[in-house]
Amino acid sequence: MRLPVGAVLIALLAGLGQAHAEPLRIETPAFVFKDAHYNYPIGDAELLSYQDGKARIALTGLQDVLSKSPLSAATGPVWQYNIDRWESESLLTAQQGYQITGMTISGTWHGVHQLGEGGYIDSAIRILWQVGEAPFAGQFANSGGTGAYSLNGEQSFSATFGLDARTTPLTRLELYLDSIAVQEAYGGVVVDPISGQITHTTTFSDVSVSDLILTIETAPLAEVPEVPEPGTWMMLLGGLGGIYLMRRRRPA
Repeated sequence: MRLPVGAVLIALLAGLGQAHAEPLRIETPAFVFKDAHYNYPIGDAELLSYQDGKARIALTGLQDVLSKSPLSAATGPVWQYNIDRWESESLLTAQQGYQITGMTISGTWHGVHQLGEGGYIDSAIRILWQVGEAPFAGQFANSGGTGAYSLNGEQSFSATFGLDARTTPLTRLELYLDSIAVQEAYGGVVVDPISGQITHTTTFSDVSVSDLILTIETAPLAEVPEVPEPGTWMMLLGGLGGIYLMRRRRPA
């Protein structure tokens, strides 16, 4: 996809202009999900359901950001583009006795492409993520992304963050999301080779997302037997020794 230098700079700086919203906090019996950084909130979110340690959270704020740009339309030798970007840092903390076992993001991408003769069209919408044990120490449990490019129609998606590869319980997790939507349209110019008449054509480009849901899965921590104190071991061994001596002294 071709992007001018100005458009790229706008995309890179867009995160600096994010509005300050009320800090997010969603609490269930198994975990607490909240904003980790005041300057990078995840936006509005709503707990849709919670059952047996599994929660579905609607990321309505992020969905609105990625879908807010109007349709890009260009007629003739005109270039139109829209770029929306949002960065967020969230903290997921398991309640006592629970561990985090999985995270999935899902939804439906939407795209409209109508290419006029002689024109150019392109679009992209995507969400990148990095997840790691909090506080971050440069070690990520998983990173990846999902998106749609030059989409004309609908495309459902579901991407798992891959936390099941861990061998130790995960109880505190930081989630970083980097999301961007780009629409690009260039109107066409058609010249009749005989009459020389010039005709301007129109190109449309649009992208959005719906039903954007973050699913969080948790499970109870495995109960670990308490290790007896040294004094307890001594009492136990002493008792066993006493029983052994008594059995030896007992007449046959």
